[in-house]
Amino acid sequence: MAACFGHLNQRQKRPARSRVTVLFALLLLSFSTLHAQSSKYKVLLIGNNAYVKFPDLGGAPIKDVDALDQVLMGLGFAEGSITVAKNQTHQQFLTTLTNFRAKLNDDDAVLFYYSGHGFSIGGDDYLAPVDFSFGETKDEAKRQSIGVAQVVAFLATIKSRVIVLDACRTEASRLKQMVNKAPKVELDALISSRLSGSLIAYSTSAQKVSSARSASGLSFYTQYLVNSLAARPKDMYTALLNAKSATSIASGESQVPAIYDEMVGSFVFSNEQPSPNHHQMAHRTDTQRTRIHSVAAGTATIIAPRVGLQNYTVIRIDTREFERGGTLVIEIDISRTSRTDGSFDLFPENVAIPTHGRPTGSVASRYDVRRGSSTRLEYRFARGQIFALGLEGNWYSPPGATGTVNFRASVID
Repeated sequence: MAACFGHLNQRQKRPARSRVTVLFALLLLSFSTLHAQSSKYKVLLIGNNAYVKFPDLGGAPIKDVDALDQVLMGLGFAEGSITVAKNQTHQQFLTTLTNFRAKLNDDDAVLFYYSGHGFSIGGDDYLAPVDFSFGETKDEAKRQSIGVAQVVAFLATIKSRVIVLDACRTEASRLKQMVNKAPKVELDALISSRLSGSLIAYSTSAQKVSSARSASGLSFYTQYLVNSLAARPKDMYTALLNAKSATSIASGESQVPAIYDEMVGSFVFSNEQPSPNHHQMAHRTDTQRTRIHSVAAGTATIIAPRVGLQNYTVIRIDTREFERGGTLVIEIDISRTSRTDGSFDLFPENVAIPTHGRPTGSVASRYDVRRGSSTRLEYRFARGQIFALGLEGNWYSPPGATGTVNFRASVID
């Protein structure tokens, strides 16, 4: 594991203890259906892991960008619209941003994502290239890093943005000892990162650290964002809310993401998206019929496990007849007479069902669903397979408490 800069100094030789990943997304949105249909979606994913003067992050940033690449492809983003850049030096980072911006039109919808080391100076967030060093002053540290405001400046003419940072938001301990010997770097021309029209989400609260990466190899927050996107939410705001909720619950509220919404319009995962490439299932036209096939239904008992354990009732859902893929939709109702709330995970084929720890490897999840209520899992798959639906009580109900759920699984093709 790697440590936040707030707990690092150059003489440390012991393994780092906490994960710093900066996840950072900017999505440019349209203000009407007509505008959205005419917009083009472009994606830039940057993952920094191979640091020269600081511990690497165990490969997590590379896995983060690869995972998001795959899930975005599943949501309909064309392969040619996604650019992936890894282990960027300061100069390469700036060049990548410049080249990416040169390809954009102001009405494009753009996703920018960064994963790697990050830190804070005076309440402003900075991203660390792989050749980053603190220097002798805070201003030197600023010049050798990439400020969030700088990234926003590259996209200043784009009307709407979503910015998500998965990173420690604490000021590095070494920076606290520095003084501003050099002339202050003026960032006013770079504009504030909190412009009107932005949706900004952080993986943790102000002045808090972002916890270690998950057992899946992804960063702790990013795994829930990937799962949330894989469940095909109606829009990006919903995906961020679901990721926030899952992260807060899984961490026992020791890591609570923050969301600031000033965005005009919404980023809707629907027919306004770009068409998939030839590797993906094509969107239906108005003249084609969408068919719904029931693949499983029944009643199951759920049992609340102890905190940190899993005690799933596992339901196998066979979708192998759908060779060209489809969307698996699972509706779950919890009986009002149940003595436990419910938590549910959907696992793809060949993924081991966990018995303890966080339920990594799931492609769609819903946690702490109240008894007497209903929920829904959705997952778009490229090929038919046998999924495993894990049903159980939640960690915050009395251990051993039982309940009853009814479930219905269908495939839309």
